[in-house]
Amino acid sequence: MKKFLSLILAAMMMLCSCSCGKEDELAQLQLNESALESENNNLTDALIEAKITILQQSDELDEANAVIEKQTAELDEANAVIEKQTAQLEQSEQKIAELTLALSNAEQIITEKNNKIAQLEQSNAKNTANSNRTQTSNSSKQQASSSNTTSNNSDAQSSGMKLTGKHFLSDVEQDIVDEINKLRRSKGLNKLIYNENLEKAARIRSKEMYVNGYFEHERPNGDSWETILTEDVPMNVSGCGENLAFAKSDSMVRHQTGEEWFEQWESSPSHYENMVRPQFTHIGVGVYYAVDEDGEYHSYATTVFAIL
Repeated sequence: MKKFLSLILAAMMMLCSCSCGKEDELAQLQLNESALESENNNLTDALIEAKITILQQSDELDEANAVIEKQTAELDEANAVIEKQTAQLEQSEQKIAELTLALSNAEQIITEKNNKIAQLEQSNAKNTANSNRTQTSNSSKQQASSSNTTSNNSDAQSSGMKLTGKHFLSDVEQDIVDEINKLRRSKGLNKLIYNENLEKAARIRSKEMYVNGYFEHERPNGDSWETILTEDVPMNVSGCGENLAFAKSDSMVRHQTGEEWFEQWESSPSHYENMVRPQFTHIGVGVYYAVDEDGEYHSYATTVFAIL
């Protein structure tokens, strides 16, 4: 009996000991659960704060993008304004170039008119002197002029001057081109290209001035000389210029050379400006000569410059 009671007591003590261990373990689990819950809450709070930060940064990024887009639009507008102003500046420069060319042509016209006035005064003086001569002396002079014409033609042939085409001096024309290009090379400018259509235009201008007895930067009908490039020899040019010169001699041997024609223009500011104008790309020259009834040689030289 005592032994049985001892066993029961031992069993009860074991049960009590197990119960206490379970309670301790349960308490520890509860503590761990509380710690996990606290840590989970902390993580949740951190996640919420991170989301808030991301949202704030996203808003700031959107604002930055909006600023960039605005600045880009303003830059595009500024570029458009610059392009517009650049185009206006180019137009202004083109107008200035056109006005400069027009002014140069006007100065040239004034110079040529002054030359014509001087020539007319000389011609009037000569006509006045001739009118005082008798009919017999005039007849003698006509006979002498005829003789001189034959002699002068022989002199021209013996001097080696080549007369190409009816009343045109092709060698002299080429010499003028060479002199002008020589001048342009010394200034570091482009060589002017000889153009046959411009040559035709220049020859027409020289001949029509002799035939119609005038010396002007205009056509016989009063139109501007530029009509030679729109009507007689139609060409698509974006700019042009004309140099004119006139000479008179009593001998073909003393006919002006290409260098002498060139020197006439070189000494005139308006003509010189045409010869060294950097915009010009092509050239044509026409030198026309004829002998009047008094045996005098009249020569007209025309140089036409153009931008092709």
